[in-house]
Amino acid sequence: MSRRSCYIMMLFIFIKSALFGAKTSSSVLMVSDSMKSKLVEYLGSGFSMSGGLQFGGELYGVNGIEARRSPYSYSINGSMAFNYKGFSLPVAVSYRDAQFSYDYTFNRIKLTPTYKWVKLHLGWSSMQFSPYTFAGKSFYGAGIELTPGKFTVAVLKGRLQNPFAIRDSLLVGASLIPIYEREILGAKIGFRSKLHRIELMATRTADDPESFDIPDNYIMYSYQALTPKTNITTGLVFNFKLLKRLELFANLAGSAYTQDNRDVTDPELPENLPPSLAQLYDYNSSSKVSFAGDGGITYTYKGQRLSLKYKRIDPYYSSLSTNFFINDIEQYTVQLGTSLLSSKIRLNLSTGLENNNLNGYRLTTNKRAIVQGDLSINPNKNWMSNINFGNFQSTSNAGILELNDTLRFVSTNQSYSGYTTYRIERASYTLQLGANAFYNTVIDESDAIQLGDVKILSVGISPSLQLKTLELTVGPTASYNSYWYRDIVQERISIGGQASKFFLEKKIRTSLNASFSFNQYNGGSDGVVGYLNSTTTYKVNKHNALTLMASYRDAQSLLRDNFSEWRMVFRYGISF
Repeated sequence: MSRRSCYIMMLFIFIKSALFGAKTSSSVLMVSDSMKSKLVEYLGSGFSMSGGLQFGGELYGVNGIEARRSPYSYSINGSMAFNYKGFSLPVAVSYRDAQFSYDYTFNRIKLTPTYKWVKLHLGWSSMQFSPYTFAGKSFYGAGIELTPGKFTVAVLKGRLQNPFAIRDSLLVGASLIPIYEREILGAKIGFRSKLHRIELMATRTADDPESFDIPDNYIMYSYQALTPKTNITTGLVFNFKLLKRLELFANLAGSAYTQDNRDVTDPELPENLPPSLAQLYDYNSSSKVSFAGDGGITYTYKGQRLSLKYKRIDPYYSSLSTNFFINDIEQYTVQLGTSLLSSKIRLNLSTGLENNNLNGYRLTTNKRAIVQGDLSINPNKNWMSNINFGNFQSTSNAGILELNDTLRFVSTNQSYSGYTTYRIERASYTLQLGANAFYNTVIDESDAIQLGDVKILSVGISPSLQLKTLELTVGPTASYNSYWYRDIVQERISIGGQASKFFLEKKIRTSLNASFSFNQYNGGSDGVVGYLNSTTTYKVNKHNALTLMASYRDAQSLLRDNFSEWRMVFRYGISF
């Protein structure tokens, strides 16, 4: 029997079990309930157990272009939590199989047993140190956190999650890059109280040079992306309360980063690297030492907040144990937070000065005033509005991005976004009106313009009407999107609708979404994209639920290949 036939049979079995009594899942529940009863009887009333299990599968097909997903895959996810007299043992297990280059097969197990002030991390887990040292990365290994009283001690050792590296290049586009196995060792020690906090931390992350051999036929677009790297980070985080209303805070870090740990060249040490650290770190000609941090002081009074903040990230500052963030910036900002009219109006505003080229190596230096604000207006429970505006961003994103200053330097200049919703509640119906808008400009600051300035505009509306007696919700959707770059203007106008309805006393919920998008390229037609999606969820009982999802997309274009693709997903969940 083929693998596809097996998946179709699995789907049939799940549907059959759901529609004809769910005997299989009921058996599982009977076993779990029996086990729970026996454990409670043996251990006493202090014991509790909860969890769930989900089976899923997916089928995918496409015509006209290369496949963008695995043609078939399946997954199993489960979690369980045991609690007994202060001891907690959460267990999470997941397995996924996909046979396609953009997907990958993985299986994971996570255990985080906890007893009073001792917490263990076993299997796939995550721990947080600081944004500049270790944050946002999953690791496979072991870790421990001890929080006796006001003290904190944490240690971890394992392998960082890094299944693929994606490099985006102006010359060759996006490509997947094989990588080395990446090991991490970290530790943190700290002290916390209601008024004060101080933490010291360090991590060492290194690639194993023997874990990957570059194939002879591999096209090497980037030398640095295929070299084994080593990185040591150290960090200091503190918050101190002064005179009840004042708070002094800082988040500081240093990073010693080596692009190629196989390099045996012995270079001249930089002024900011002590010889003792160089011996510990195995400094070579591909190494760089840089620093990053922010800090300031905050004054609060009756819900009002005023902060003075300084932020600096050295050029080339990088850490293998964090996500990518913008470097080579220096910011001086004043931040204001206030609420008015019993929090019906809330405003957060940040303004100041920013500059780059901190080491003087760039061909140009940018200095500008920066401002970012968020305004929320909620006059009553039925009306909510939000406006966000700013001309600088420094958020963290997963992935690898290499910027070559002689090729391109891009900065976000201005962005505006907002949404509003208004709700009308009546005995027989509920009417909700919603609208959103987004505008963003990106300025290409390079001497040799590569991408050029980019402007993005997006506007959408999505009203909905809920008819309570019919248990039916319907509503149209409409949106407009446009992109300006170089001398090209791309536009898309989308219209569609959505509907959802409950059946059999809300045991079944079915939703349907459909849209047509009309594309234009420099004022001329560029075809139509049709999209249809249907999702049905059947609650067999309070412990079982079956979900089926099917979607179809048909894209017709004058400039690109026409294609059509479909996707079917099924999931069966059991809770106990």
